[in-house]
Order: sequence, then structure tokens, then C-alpha cells
Amino acid sequence: MNNSTTNTQNFPNQVLVYNYQNGSWAINDDCFTVFGYFEQQLDSVWATSNITWQEANFTWISGLREAQQRVILAGTPNGFVVTLDPNITRNAPSMAVINMTIPSATLGVGYVDLNVINHNLNVSDYVALENAVGLSANNTIYQVYAVTDANNIILKAPDISGSYLGGGTLARVSNIRIRSKQWNPYVNQSRNVYLAKIDFGVEKTSDGQVTVDYSPSSTNISMIGEGIATNSILGNNILETSPYNPRYYPLEQYQERLWHTIYFQTYGECIQIYIYMSNDQISNMASAWSPFILEGILLHTQATDSRLQ
Repeated sequence: MNNSTTNTQNFPNQVLVYNYQNGSWAINDDCFTVFGYFEQQLDSVWATSNITWQEANFTWISGLREAQQRVILAGTPNGFVVTLDPNITRNAPSMAVINMTIPSATLGVGYVDLNVINHNLNVSDYVALENAVGLSANNTIYQVYAVTDANNIILKAPDISGSYLGGGTLARVSNIRIRSKQWNPYVNQSRNVYLAKIDFGVEKTSDGQVTVDYSPSSTNISMIGEGIATNSILGNNILETSPYNPRYYPLEQYQERLWHTIYFQTYGECIQIYIYMSNDQISNMASAWSPFILEGILLHTQATDSRLQ
């Protein structure tokens, strides 16, 4: 369980994942209390599938869709059982909304109280509200504004009105968090490094984008934040995984892999980058649930002054 959990969380909120192909580790922010196997009996067909064609980031002969295939199941504290499918780029609806108070009885207009048994959520987590009946807004991503207790949360949702009639579910919206090593190709020369730009090779998507922040000299300083504060930022550091304007880049519409550039123009003893989705990106379903596959990076660097100067 994450050390940042509070007394409103009664269950684990992280899953440690090992990649057998490259020997790396990762952490998924999921809440599962049991795992098991299931022998797929029937082939999946579009008529009974619970996903759309746009969400299907896999071939139709994927092992999870064919009969006689063993799949991994996971159970949640809310009573949902889900299939672990690495080809789906979103989390499944796994929390039932028992009741909803509009507006919030505690904070008033612009906020909504939700009764969700064993939600296991933290403040600032993002959730997708779906399948709710009787609301003006649905199928939208919101940030958890406050956690009342283990069974109640408050969302900041000024666009929600109406009378909740039931059926609503929540799906956790996970952020991408990729932190690189501290790079310096000239460390054996005792020289600092200047990073001009990085070319990112990404799998093409229709609407995907992430933010690429960076820190120099083994610090935790956000250069994006510092640039905004001093009005000196060069660009917005948004890495788009969708094709650029076809007027200027006509072939990108047909490519499977795109090479897009982010400019840094910073130097130090080393440089470290951090890839994530900003609040605006994770609040937008098109980008939040878009796949992100990084196929390669090319650093444009040069050696600078000696580290002893």
C-alpha cells in the first residue's frame, strides 16, 4: 500500500508489475484484492462486446478475445470482477455510485457528493463518471476534490445538474508517469551537458498528447514551472502523438510511427526528463485514454564546461 494513504483507505492502491521482456518494474495505481484465472470459453463478437471499435487497441485475434485462452481476472473491494487486458488503454468501470447529492450538501453549487462504497480514492485522483441516469453531464472525467470517508467523496463538477436516478459507475483514470535516468553522455570526460532538443518516436494516435518536463543537475526543479513563473518558457513542452497539420506534414496522416521534437535548451551536470499528463490532458477523455507507446528517442546534446569550474 502507498505510504500516502489515509484512514479513509482500507485496501491496497498499488500493483507492482514486472516486465519479463526487459526486466523492468512499474507501479499501477489499481485497487485489487484478489487475482485469479479464467478459461475463455467463447470467442468475442462485436455484437456482445462492451468496448467500441475506437477503444480496441488490439487485433481481433488477440488471445484475450479467443476461445480456449486463459485470462487473468482481478476483483475489487466494490464487488467488480475485471479482465486484465494490456491492450486496453483505459481502466474498467469498477466502482458503483450508490447515491449522488447535487449540489454538494457540504460545499454547495459547483460540487457534487458521491456515495461510493470502498472507493479507496485519494484527493486529486481522477475518475470517469459514466452510465449515470438523470444527469445533465455524463461520460466525463472529474478530479476528486475531497474525501469525506471510506465511502464518500466530493467532486468538483460545475457542469452536473439534475436528479440522479442510478446506474452510475466510476472508473479510475490513471496518469502516465515516466521518469528517465539522469543523462550525461560526457560524464567520462568530466564535462557538463547541454540538451538542445529530443526527437521522440511514438506510435501514432488520433488525439493523444503528453507533457515532457525536465530538471537539470540532479535537482527536482520543474523547468516548465520555472519558465512559466519567469515568463521565459520556450513552447509548452506538449508532445503530440497525433499527426500534425497535413498542410505542413502531409505524410504523417498515413504513417504508423511519428517523430516529434521537444525543445529544452538547458544544461547542467546531467538532465532528467519526466513524462506525464497535465490536468487539462488527463481531464480530456480523448487524450486521457489514448495509447502512449514510445518507440525511440534521439537526444541532441553537446559537451559544455568542465564540472570543476
